[in-house]
Amino acid sequence: MKKKKLLLLGSLFITLCFFFLSGCEEKQARILKVGDNAPEFTLPDLKGNKVTVPTDFKGKVVIIRFWADWCTYCAKEMPELEVLYNKYKEKGLVIIAVNVGQPKEAAEAFVNKYKLSYPVLLDTYSVVAQEYSVIGLPNTFVLDRNGVVAERFFGETDIATLEKLVNSLL
Repeated sequence: MKKKKLLLLGSLFITLCFFFLSGCEEKQARILKVGDNAPEFTLPDLKGNKVTVPTDFKGKVVIIRFWADWCTYCAKEMPELEVLYNKYKEKGLVIIAVNVGQPKEAAEAFVNKYKLSYPVLLDTYSVVAQEYSVIGLPNTFVLDRNGVVAERFFGETDIATLEKLVNSLL
């Protein structure tokens, strides 16, 4: 009798452990892909104004560039994005530069150094970068006029390719 009782208690214990431990599985990160709707986010710009992407830019083609001042490719490409922005902003292009994990002063110094005029938002705690599954910098997303991810670039971006894509979406 004692053996059956121990066996029953052991089985119950194993079953309970299975249910508790199965709830402890780490959730797999969702990777944002081409064809997905871009997640909405609100961040402050350098002046403290709240900007909501992509909602504030409905009907426009939006390039979201995740960057930091220590990023070599960012220093090379952000001025090239400025040229692209000035060339196509009247046709409906918006470029949003999301500074990841840095204080406002670092982002401001970079913007002033390179004389950038497109909006720069501050993702101080990298929350939006995580939501967009950014794993390295720079990371660039191109959204169509409906807020759908049309293309994603990891790392260095060929500006000529980006311009061709923007032209096809405008």
